[in-house]
Amino acid sequence: GNGTDTSLMARLGAHVCAYDISPEAIKLTEKRAAANGVSEQVRTEVAAEFHEAFAGETFDIIVGFAALHHLPLEGLGDRLLSRLNPGGVAVFQEPVVNSRGLARLRQMIPIRVVEVTEDEEPMNDESIATLAQPFQRIERREFECVSRIYPFIPYRFLRRALFRLDRALMHIKPLRRFASVVCFGLHRD
Repeated sequence: GNGTDTSLMARLGAHVCAYDISPEAIKLTEKRAAANGVSEQVRTEVAAEFHEAFAGETFDIIVGFAALHHLPLEGLGDRLLSRLNPGGVAVFQEPVVNSRGLARLRQMIPIRVVEVTEDEEPMNDESIATLAQPFQRIERREFECVSRIYPFIPYRFLRRALFRLDRALMHIKPLRRFASVVCFGLHRD
């Protein structure tokens, strides 16, 4: 991506290995790390596939933000597990669509909150469960039911009220299927 998360994790003390298919994204990540004084804690690599990046290395933590829905998921859970050290965790934040009706409604709205590319396939509970099969444990939390409209609300106090409503709605288990983002951790014991 753009290196923001890489620099943030490095500033918090992590030694980060960041990869992207785009050489421009890697250059931006390196510039951002230098600007934040964390270049010594950041290694970068241009790689098209997860298994190619930092080949042969294993990690305590693997982190991805809105990346999995761009990748073919077949066999990815096994590859992730093989790259984690014992006791490690792979943490992802992904867009999800678990309601066909809500998906149709979103498609009818001509305004896009974020840019959508051709290779995107939003995840759902089934694809997350398939990815998690090789792991001993999964933790997850759903976000953003009504918050997709935040950018269109001009008043901060209304956005805060929507955020609180969103948080309350996501505590009600049957409503979690309407979330548009899921954060989940896959644990290797």
